[in-house]
Amino acid sequence: MPLSPNPTLTRTRGAHELRFTLIVASLGREEEVRVLLDSLRSQSYRQFEVVIIDQNSDRRLEPVAADYASALDLIYSTSAPGLSHSRNRGLDRATGDIVAFPDDDCRYPPNLLASVASWFEGHPDYSLLSGRTVDETGRATAARFDTSAGAITRRNVFRRANSASMFIRWSEPLRTLRFDESLGLGSGTPWGSGEDTDLPLRAMALGVTAWYEPGLHVHHPPVDRSSGQQAFSRAYSYGCGTGRVMRLHSFPLDSKLRILVRPLMGALEWGLRGNMNRARYHLAVLRGRARGLGLTTCRDDPKGTEW
Repeated sequence: MPLSPNPTLTRTRGAHELRFTLIVASLGREEEVRVLLDSLRSQSYRQFEVVIIDQNSDRRLEPVAADYASALDLIYSTSAPGLSHSRNRGLDRATGDIVAFPDDDCRYPPNLLASVASWFEGHPDYSLLSGRTVDETGRATAARFDTSAGAITRRNVFRRANSASMFIRWSEPLRTLRFDESLGLGSGTPWGSGEDTDLPLRAMALGVTAWYEPGLHVHHPPVDRSSGQQAFSRAYSYGCGTGRVMRLHSFPLDSKLRILVRPLMGALEWGLRGNMNRARYHLAVLRGRARGLGLTTCRDDPKGTEW
């Protein structure tokens, strides 16, 4: 399957070879990181460095990094847990022209970096490019992401920004930009997501332009929407993050209402179908978003049933 149907993503030889810094923050995974590093080793475009931020107290990724040190320009470092905190430590060490944040369980297609370099060479007025995450069959793994390309704005950022498939031109005024460490996995707050959208929102507030290209693919496992306490807790936590970002960035009332109505309708639909586990999943999302918007104070580890 081709990387993208968009001809602007075809590699052209530029006068300047853009260099990437790929920041991989990881906790609790080892074999998945090896899969990612294998995909990076297979990239047709070679101008990049990899910064591994090991959040594990046992430094389990240190031997992994050593195994790939001869094949990749690789920097190994450690950090306290927290996805946004760890990515910020990686940004402190970034030397590339473009920075990216591949998840530790994703995989880059072989021509991805070549296509992204070509796009930035052909679009000097843009500072941020975001694509989609897909599974091995090409099916989108992030729900409700747009299928058409276009500019990223405040109105569509939740349908067009994903940190695992995001690339940022690392130049002024963005070089001092960092993730909000109160958002995202391991933050120690109820806000278990939102760093994906908060960062481009703050970048755009600085006046930079951002573009979404759905043909730009990063392979990533789908989000688990199964039943069980872990899935419900994740749905609630992610919902909290979404609501929190909308509150932080003073989104209008209609936008806030939309993010509440959608999971409510989903819960009603699945409930009428008799699938109470899926209905409870959507209710957990709804409760989290209400918490993030400041409309309620629910406990942080819900079963997906009570308000």
